[in-house]
Amino acid sequence: MSKRELKKHLETLDENQLKEQIMDLYERFKDIKEFYKFYFNPNEEKLLEEAKVAVTKEFYPPRSRRPKMRPTTFKKYMKQLVTLGVSVDNQFDFAFYYIDLAVSFPRSRNIRKANFHQSIYKSFEETVSLIFKEGFDGVYLKKMEKVVDEVWKKDWPNKSSFDKVLDLYL
Repeated sequence: MSKRELKKHLETLDENQLKEQIMDLYERFKDIKEFYKFYFNPNEEKLLEEAKVAVTKEFYPPRSRRPKMRPTTFKKYMKQLVTLGVSVDNQFDFAFYYIDLAVSFPRSRNIRKANFHQSIYKSFEETVSLIFKEGFDGVYLKKMEKVVDEVWKKDWPNKSSFDKVLDLYL
């Protein structure tokens, strides 16, 4: 169903039918519950903190379990922040929190998976692109340079790619 068809359908419903339909959607879909929860109580800081805690657990799990370092956890929370309309400044803050965690992860944990390095690079590239697009480059320039420096110190296999991203925009 297209947006236009939906609009026509909604115009045929009276106020009570619309209310019933919204309540039905609210009860059926978790995403809609989250949307309304955030809509009526937009606490960006709390949402951001929950996301940071979840990502931190990926790298430093409780009870000394092996870290999973799944980029899907970051992507899931980032998508949630974007969908709920959290400010771009907080989105960038979360993105750099994740990238900093990944880049500063102890070298003693010798990460050999090329896809991990590539995933962090992709996140960095997308974040830097959005930062320059939104005009926040002055605010985040030091953080971007810090990430590149740390990647070089840790001797990541794709370290030159990080440099190229910054060179593209500077």
